[in-house]
Amino acid sequence: MKKSDRQLAYILLLQTGRCLTAEKLAEQFEVCKRTVYRDIQALSEAGVPIVSLPGKGYGIMDSYYLPPIRLTVNEATGLYIGSQMALRQTDASLRPDLHSAMLKIEAVLPTETQAQLGRLKESIHLEMGRRVGPDGETKFLAPISQAILEHQLLKLRYRAFYNDQVTKREVEPLWLLYYGSHWHLIGYCRLRKDLRDFRTDRIQDLETLELKVPPRPELSLAEFLGKHDRYRDVSEVTVKFSKRAARYAKEWFHWLSFTEEDLGEYVLMTLLVENAEWMSWWLLSFGAEAEVISPECLRQQVRESARRIVELYDFPVPWPRYENQSMVAMAQR
Repeated sequence: MKKSDRQLAYILLLQTGRCLTAEKLAEQFEVCKRTVYRDIQALSEAGVPIVSLPGKGYGIMDSYYLPPIRLTVNEATGLYIGSQMALRQTDASLRPDLHSAMLKIEAVLPTETQAQLGRLKESIHLEMGRRVGPDGETKFLAPISQAILEHQLLKLRYRAFYNDQVTKREVEPLWLLYYGSHWHLIGYCRLRKDLRDFRTDRIQDLETLELKVPPRPELSLAEFLGKHDRYRDVSEVTVKFSKRAARYAKEWFHWLSFTEEDLGEYVLMTLLVENAEWMSWWLLSFGAEAEVISPECLRQQVRESARRIVELYDFPVPWPRYENQSMVAMAQR
């Protein structure tokens, strides 16, 4: 990194209100402490009001701000792409703010950069499918974020996946996580008297209460994730796919651990899955192009499901179920 870029980065970091020691700055920018001392002295001599706080490190006066920084085309493009990705992975509560933030950034760009970014927009298209459709749209990320910031209690109605039952919960919100293509609220549930993971698209209704909740420093996100690792109880499944089917399987399971062995005409894949019953339904979609090798219980599930499908289609549909004679004629052909 150039000296001037490094010194500018010092100012941007200190403007956030943080105090950083010479050791921290040296570690972050991969330089020695002597270089940090020289950089700080050069900034001070240039009129930047950097102060040394005993026991805390370097800080900057609250009244000092850099003038608006000119963004390069690449920087503006990066922000635009990032905003478009964020728009597709957040919910209705945050999209207006993301959109307005990008408009503000574009408004301060030089005219030439605005024109270049405009041309790039016409050439950049993101097709990122959202697993949550319009019926499953949520609007809770912004109020959850605000409740975390303000230490406010949340009252919500939540639909559980395993039994499809809706329960009322009072939750002390602690963290927001994004994994498995969904946002999750991790909070202390007063009903269960423990930390719980709530998928935001399963929240039916949410109300922010005025009641303030005390911080819970004794609770650790890392510890919670360690105890409730979503892959902790996975099963190992081995499936023989045709070459064509293996391509689709790898696309679908790109976020899970799997190994594969090329057998020439077939591909042997070993996957880690959480729900064997769901796995049997998914494997049936490949028809005869996928064969379960192990475990035996999954082979039996697929075999039983296939048997029921055969029974379902083994007899012609009774004529009264056809709506008109044209469909009858079509069936006879």
